[in-house]
Amino acid sequence: MVEECAGDVPGGGSLSPECRKFLDASERATQQWRLEAALLEFERLPWLHPSRR
Repeated sequence: MVEECAGDVPGGGSLSPECRKFLDASERATQQWRLEAALLEFERLPWLHPSRR
């Protein structure tokens, strides 16, 4: 995680101004951020955790 986004969570809603600026300046970083958010969402799916049902 880059310093600018260290306090932010992918898929967590609003971004800090520093992280937003960093992501706006890099398409690759933006795509990675989206991928990380999708992975976190996937890992929260209930069928992946039968004991949580």
